[in-house]
Amino acid sequence: VSVKTGKPITLNEYVNGMVEGQKYIYYATGKTAEAIKALPRVDAVIEKGYDVLCLTEEVDEFCIKMLRTYDDREFMSVENGDIGLDEVKVEIDKEVAEKALKQLEGKVVEVKGSGSLKNHPVCLSSKGEVSIEMEKVLSAMPGGEGAKAQKVLEINVNHPIYEKLKESLADDDKFGKIVYCLYEQAKLIAGLNVDDPTKLTDTLFELI
Repeated sequence: VSVKTGKPITLNEYVNGMVEGQKYIYYATGKTAEAIKALPRVDAVIEKGYDVLCLTEEVDEFCIKMLRTYDDREFMSVENGDIGLDEVKVEIDKEVAEKALKQLEGKVVEVKGSGSLKNHPVCLSSKGEVSIEMEKVLSAMPGGEGAKAQKVLEINVNHPIYEKLKESLADDDKFGKIVYCLYEQAKLIAGLNVDDPTKLTDTLFELI
């Protein structure tokens, strides 16, 4: 399904509709096309004038990974750390990134800034061959629990929450709570389960 039209689309139709300067066939995975359209990184691709393929079946991304290319165009997941949009490099406060990464050790491999999330405060992207969606599928299979995506927490440096993070650097407790809520929110957006919903809601109300 095409994000632009909301209708089924073939790979050939997608390629024929690619705009000048577009290098990749963009796709996103999720349970429904509606959920995919709401993903923060889909907005960034659509804003460039590029379409995004909605992959809603569990096997879809595995097939795409096997294909790798179609008509000499590479497939690109919007979830990848670098999705080839020629974005201006955004710098995140070094202390914010290092402190957040230390708190999230074992959960993410990197914390970085993003300038393309529009109104969204945060999102998860991934590095390597195993995507977040593939992790979900494999984890549900016997013996697949060890397949983990290398997750990257992207923080919108243009969002007010980023300023609150910087302001709370000297307050370890408050900083930790904000980072915790951002990470759990990013997991929800990515379709991942929250470990402790009660803790999340309690922490959110503490910060309000």
